[in-house]
Amino acid sequence: MASSALGAPRAGRRCGAWSPTCRLPRALVASAIGSGANARANPLAGPMAGVFGGELAETWSESLLDLLGPIALFDGSNPGVPGAGDVERLLRTSIMYVVGGGTNDIQRGLIARALGLPK
Repeated sequence: MASSALGAPRAGRRCGAWSPTCRLPRALVASAIGSGANARANPLAGPMAGVFGGELAETWSESLLDLLGPIALFDGSNPGVPGAGDVERLLRTSIMYVVGGGTNDIQRGLIARALGLPK
């Protein structure tokens, strides 16, 4: 098993901070589709979930890289790689969620327009 690039107390604090952030995308998606008792769909929740989810995936992958060290950047074909290449794949795809085709800029524009703000 690879040694952590961060000390155990710092790693524990970082992982503990993830817990509340895991709930927000789920709540936004539920709001976007209008799930729950007496709920109506929120047109801003979908774009907000897209922006937050993409940035959250990028933050998680960078944090995992900090926690696991550079060995986490290898793909799953190398023995002993933590997560069998999942960290490397998450980091690669998370960047695409944020910058791919202006994804975040488009979502932020939708949010701004719905709120009556300038782009």
